Amino acid sequence: MAVNTEVRTRKQNSKLTSLLAVILMVFAMGLAMFYFPSLKTDAANLKVVTSCKGLEVRKVAGVWWTYQGNTRVSYTGIAHNENGWWRTVNGQVDWNYTGIACNDNGWYRIVNGKVRFDQTGVYKNEYGWWYCQYGKVDFGYTGMKSNSYGSWRVEGGKVNFNFNGIAPSDDGHWYYFVNGKFDGSFTGLVKNDYGTWYVSKGVIDFTFNGTYRGYTIKENKVIEETKTTTTTKTPSTNQKNLNNNNVITDANGNLVVEDRGIVVDISKWNGNIDFGTMKKSGVKGVMMRAAYASSKDIKFDTYSSQCEVYGIDYGVYQFATFHYNSTKSAAMTKAKTQADALLGFLKGKKIKGYVTLDLELESGYKLEMTAQELTDVANYWCDLIQKAGYMPMIYCSVSWMQNNLVASNIHAPFWLAYYNDTGSYNFPKTGYGQYMDSIDGKITMWQYTDKGNGAKYGAESEYIDLNRLYHSFTGATK
Repeated sequence: MAVNTEVRTRKQNSKLTSLLAVILMVFAMGLAMFYFPSLKTDAANLKVVTSCKGLEVRKVAGVWWTYQGNTRVSYTGIAHNENGWWRTVNGQVDWNYTGIACNDNGWYRIVNGKVRFDQTGVYKNEYGWWYCQYGKVDFGYTGMKSNSYGSWRVEGGKVNFNFNGIAPSDDGHWYYFVNGKFDGSFTGLVKNDYGTWYVSKGVIDFTFNGTYRGYTIKENKVIEETKTTTTTKTPSTNQKNLNNNNVITDANGNLVVEDRGIVVDISKWNGNIDFGTMKKSGVKGVMMRAAYASSKDIKFDTYSSQCEVYGIDYGVYQFATFHYNSTKSAAMTKAKTQADALLGFLKGKKIKGYVTLDLELESGYKLEMTAQELTDVANYWCDLIQKAGYMPMIYCSVSWMQNNLVASNIHAPFWLAYYNDTGSYNFPKTGYGQYMDSIDGKITMWQYTDKGNGAKYGAESEYIDLNRLYHSFTGATK
C-alpha cells in the first residue's frame, strides 16, 4: 500500500512538472513575441510604410529586417543602418537584387542588395539604362558615358536608344551615335541642325580642312559641293547630280565612281547563311529582303541580326505588289500601306545601306499604268522612305527601267539587273548595255549575275546574286 502511494505521488509530481513546462514555454513564447516582433511571420499583420525616414535595418534571428523603432514594418525601397544602405522588399533585405532602385532621396546603384556609393557608370534596371555618379542616378547629366558594352548617348541621366546622329559630350567633342551607341567605326558626312559635318572614326575633328567625296570642308563643316571626279567613264548626256546622294556625276556628265566592291543580295530563298564566311569574303555590303508586299521575310530578323553581330553593313528591299493590276490611284494607296509595313519592320535595325523598292511583275498579273504613272507612284514610295530618315533606291531589270519607268524623272538612284557579266565595271556593248551607259550617272549597283557561288559567301543555297557597287554603300546612312 505504501508503494502504491509513492507511485501515485511520483505520477502527480510528473504531471505538475509537465504542466509547469508547458506554462513556461507559452510564457517564453509570449515574451519573445513581445520583445522580438521580428519573429512574427504573418506579413499581413505588418505596418506598411512608404518612406525611408526613421527606418533602420536590423539583424534578428539571423534575418535582416526593416524596423521603425522597435516595430518591424513592411517597406519596399532602400533603408540604412551603420553598415550601409540596403535594398528591402516587404521589409526584408533582398540580397539577390542587383540594379537601380529608389527611396525618398533618389535612385541608387545596388549590387547584391547593397547601395554601391563607390560605383560610377551606366547601369540598367527594368526601366532602362542610367548614368550613376557615386552610386546615385544623375538626372541632370546629358552627354556620353560608358560601360562594358560601349559608350552611350545619355539624356537627363537615361540612355536614349532612339538617338541617331551627332551630339556633344561634356569633354567638348561631338560624337556619332547609332541607336544611342557611339559608333567609332564610322567615317563620312553627317547632317544636323547646324550643317553637314565630316566625321572621322565617330568624332568630329573641327581642325579638318580639305575635300571628301566631292565636298569642300573648312574647319570640318561642309561649305560647298565641288566638281571633282575620282574615276570617270565615257561622257553621257542629260546626267544630273541626284539630291541627297553625294556627287554622282561631274559638270560634264561623267560618272564619278565613289566606291567599288561586291554586294550580295539575299532573301529566304538563300536559306541559312554563315555570316562569318560572308564577312571573310570581303563583301562591301548585303542587301536583304525585308518584306514581300506587307509581309516580313521570315529570314529578315535573323539575317539583319547576324550582319550586326559580324559588322557587315546592310540595306534592305521590299518586293512590291502595289502595281499589280492597279490604277495609279489604287497603287498610291497600296504603296502607302506597304511602305508603312516596311518601316515598321525596320524599327531598331542598324541599317547603313539603302532601303530599296523592288519592282517586278509575277506571273498572272498585269501592269495597267503608263510609265509616267508608275514613276509617280515609285517616287511617292521613295518620298515616304526618305521622310522616315532612310535613303531610297529603285531596283528593277534594265528592260523594266527602259520600258515601264521614266528614268529621268525618278527621284532615287538605280540598282539594275542585267545578267551579262563583262568581268569589269564597264557595261556590256549591247543594246541594254548602251542604255545603261546613257543613265550611268544614276546607277549605284549593277546586279550582273544570279549564279554567284553560294558556298563562297556562306549561303546554304547553291547560287547567290552578285552586284557591282559604283557609289558608297553606306552613303545612305540615316
